Order: sequence, then structure tokens, then C-alpha cells
Amino acid sequence: METRLIGKDDLSIGKPLTYPIYDQSGKLMLKEGYVIKDVKELRRIIELMGIKPADFFSYAAGFSKLDRVKRPMDYDNETPFELLSEVQERLEYLLENYKTVDDFPGKVLALSNTIQQICYDDEDLALGIMLMDKQMRYTIKHPIHTAIISEIIAKRLDWSIDKRQQMLAAALTMNLSMVKLQESLYWQKESLNEEQKKLLKNHQEQTVRVLQALGVTQQNWLAGVFQHHEAIDGSGYPRGISGEQICHTARIISLSDTYSAMISGRGYRPPMQANAAMKNIFMDKGSHFEEELGLYFIKTIGIYPPGSFVKLANNEIAVVTYRGEKANCPIVHSIQRPNGDPMPAPFRRDTSNSKYAVIEVIHPSKVKFNINLHQLWSYGTFKKTGSARRRHERVLTNLPAKVFDLNTITSIDVSIINISKSGCLLKIPVVNPFKKPPQLKIDNTYYITFRILERNVEHIKFTIRNSKISDDCQLVGGMFIDLTEESRTIIRLYSKKIMASTNN
Repeated sequence: METRLIGKDDLSIGKPLTYPIYDQSGKLMLKEGYVIKDVKELRRIIELMGIKPADFFSYAAGFSKLDRVKRPMDYDNETPFELLSEVQERLEYLLENYKTVDDFPGKVLALSNTIQQICYDDEDLALGIMLMDKQMRYTIKHPIHTAIISEIIAKRLDWSIDKRQQMLAAALTMNLSMVKLQESLYWQKESLNEEQKKLLKNHQEQTVRVLQALGVTQQNWLAGVFQHHEAIDGSGYPRGISGEQICHTARIISLSDTYSAMISGRGYRPPMQANAAMKNIFMDKGSHFEEELGLYFIKTIGIYPPGSFVKLANNEIAVVTYRGEKANCPIVHSIQRPNGDPMPAPFRRDTSNSKYAVIEVIHPSKVKFNINLHQLWSYGTFKKTGSARRRHERVLTNLPAKVFDLNTITSIDVSIINISKSGCLLKIPVVNPFKKPPQLKIDNTYYITFRILERNVEHIKFTIRNSKISDDCQLVGGMFIDLTEESRTIIRLYSKKIMASTNN
């Protein structure tokens, strides 16, 4: 019988095994077709295999090297699901290979851009997936979740896109120097020992040193990492600073980090329900967090954040899918009838209606069937129609435009061959057939200017997602980042005009 070592991707929650699993001594542990039900069972299986969870995942990362397959240029169909999956893969690779990665700061900032795009597309979906995902490694899920929450809060506070980008980079890398320790602590059932406490107390300083060695110079990024465990009353670490001494970036990251940790749980404690975590933040009363920021946090994220499982007044079980106008009245989709049978399809309920009011938050384990997240949020084959169509639908066009690279202080003349409020596809002609066309690099961010409806749309931040070079041109697909309301309206009106002329 041929055997091989397994990696993290071989043990998934909720998916049947495609082959049997054996322990180190050759004893059969799991039969083909077995389904691991939850994180608790996965932890127990790994322990029975005689492997420390942290070592297992650390080794598995080396065994299953990330070989990302470049997807075809079809990012019209990219949803937040695909983008989040890509962020997960890339962050995992960066955290495990940061010592050898070229341009580490640039790649982290590119991930920050993608998270901003995800939140621009659907904040509620981003929050919901991170709360409901039970398979993503904690050390990868936690910084992404923290970054998503931080982006939503800072955008509501009207922070500039560049300032938010540095904050997200800080959130993604805040634990860079202790990834293996963090993984171990997630599975550990005992209290921290003295050595672990010391490593935790020093990890911000160590991480800042690592980031500086990797070329990070942005002070907002470095300060966010260094101060994200400081407390508003001076009881935090490593410096014990307080009040206005703590930068605003660190204050938001600290609150998002703490909330995400509370609802994630650990080996020694179960995850806290989201509404209970919000209560803890409310009761903090300005000790660890700025009281005003804490109240704003609760108002923005909601008492029942997307992804929460709730019981309604009519005894249906539902998943919160969208935040409502009031923090305690979200929009939900019922998934289970009062008799326990699953709904044939998620059914929208407005909990501001007393008939469907939330009466209880329930643990996800009480739902015994799988939930199609694409269907829950109406994406993919379930995508919305009519006025609720996603903003990715594009119109064909042929608009002259200019792309600016602020790093090299150069510009490139291009043509926009399709466009939507989400992004566009560019065509860059080859001037000299013996030379390659100008390269707009994947994951890099540029600024694009063009003119439509007799209006200039200037200096839109534009991140490259795909690139294809042929004999006579380079085709480049990318996403607009943080469009202003004015620019979004102009593009929408232009698209509407093009579609109307096409239909006629």
C-alpha cells in the first residue's frame, strides 16, 4: 500500500475524505468518506495522531507549497467569495515565506487593496463569511477578519483610502513574528506558561523589527503594529502609553483584534457569541478602548453581525445577512422551519417586524445541515436580478485613457474596452513589434484618468488583477478602489446609456 504525508488541506471540516488516513504507526484513523464535523473533532483527531497541532500545520505548510493557478481573464465573475479565498491563499504564503518574498511591503499593500475592494462590493458578506468560516486557519482568518472590521469602521469615519490601506497592512502583519506560537495557542488547552507570556509581550517590538528589515517604512503601518495592544487607560503593553499617545490606527485595530479573538475562541475556551462580545465592548466603558469608539463600533457592526445564527419570534432559525438601520434589527434569511426541517431556499425576513424579531442567538452547531453561502447572499448562479444586480456587469466601449504610475512618475496611453463601477479592461497597443508592450504589473496599483459624458473622471485608484500579452497588445484587467460617489454615478449613467443604445 502506498502512503504519503498529509497536509492541512487533507483534513477539512464538512467534506468527505477521498482516501483513508493513517497515523504515524500505520494504524487506520479515518476511513474514506468520513466527514469531520467541527473544529473540536479536528483538534481531537490531530492529537490522536500524535502530532502537535502547531507542528502539524507548520509542517503541512511546507509540504503543501502554494502553487497558485493563474485564473483566466474573467474577473467580471469574481465575487467576494473568490477574492476572499485569494486573500487567504496569498496571506498564508506571505506569512510563511516572508523572509524570502520579493517586495513584501508591496504584496501586503496589494492584499489591503483587495480587502478594500471586497468591502466595497459587500461589507455584510465579508463580515458574514469570516464569522461562518470554520475551515480557515486561525492565524490566517484572524488578521483578515481584523482588517475587514477595521476597514469598515475607518471608512465610516471618512479616513482616506491610503491611510486605511496602511491600517489594513498593519492588521494583516500585526503578529508576523509569532505565527507559529499563535497557531499553537489556538489549540492549547492549558493556560499560557511564562515563556509564552514573555513572547506575547514582546511580539509587537519583534514584528516591527522584522517589518523594517523587510522594507516597511510607512509610520502609520509600523505604529499600528507596535501599539495594537496598548490600552486607552495605560494598562496595555509594550509601553503602557494611554489616551492620545496611542495612534488612531492602533485604536481601531486593537478593538477589531479583540472582538475577532473573542468570537473565535481557543482550545481552552469556546467562542463567544457575537452579541455577548459586543456587550463586553459596551461594558469596557473606556478602560481598554476609547468609549466613543466602542459605541461607534457597536453601532456600525451591529449587535447581531452578519453570519450570526438567530431564532426568530416565529420560531424559525435564520442567518443574519445584512445589518439593519438599527443595531438590533438586522435583515436575516430563514434557513430552518419551526419544526426543524430546512427551508427549500433561504427566505428573507426583516426583524424590525415584530413577527420576525430576534429572540435568541443560537450556536451554529444547532443547525444540522449545510448552508450554501452563495445562495444565502445571492451570488454565482443565485445572483440577484433587476435593480439588485451586482455592480460587476460591464459594457463594451472604446475610451481613450491615461494610466499613471506614481512610483516611476510615468504615464501610459491606453484604451478602455469594457467598464463597470467595479473596474475595467484596458488595451495597451504595441508601438514597436520588437519590444514588449509597457508592463502594468499584477497586484500593483496605478491611477487612471478618462473622460465620459463630457466629464473628466480623474485619478481613480486602480489595482491590476490580470494581464495577458499578445503580439499586438497587452490586455490588463483591474479593479477600481474606493470610487467617489460622483465617479460611481458618472460610470453608472454612462453604462446605462451604452446599454440603451445597444438594445436599440
